[in-house]
Amino acid sequence: MKLYAIEQQNIYAYKHALQLMGGKTELLIGDRIEGLIKVSQSHSDILLKRIIVLGGKLPNTPSGLEKLITIELENINDPNNLNKLTDNLLNRFREIIPLISKTINLLKDTDLLSFSALIPILDFYVTHEDELEAFSE
Repeated sequence: MKLYAIEQQNIYAYKHALQLMGGKTELLIGDRIEGLIKVSQSHSDILLKRIIVLGGKLPNTPSGLEKLITIELENINDPNNLNKLTDNLLNRFREIIPLISKTINLLKDTDLLSFSALIPILDFYVTHEDELEAFSE
């Protein structure tokens, strides 16, 4: 449930960054952020299916989801500042990866379907963390 809440927060943060850009940014950056929105939505859908199959229920209010989130949402004040945007994303990915890894380790012997669903999500974050690190160097 916590990972689902984080992906929902990611969607909000990325949409907020696009709003702040307001057409002033290069198309490449906007396209990348729109891609992140789609990926986070896909991750959310996968996680929600597993939550429902396992009999879990989402909180009744958005504030209920917020209470599950342990990662602080960094304010992206100037998404047109590519270095700051990259640093914010990199920091966020570095906090998300251990949470997914921990969840995978908890599930590996008890719930192979959820375990298998989380592997591609972890792979996405690890791959993109490497790309962001290379970009920021």
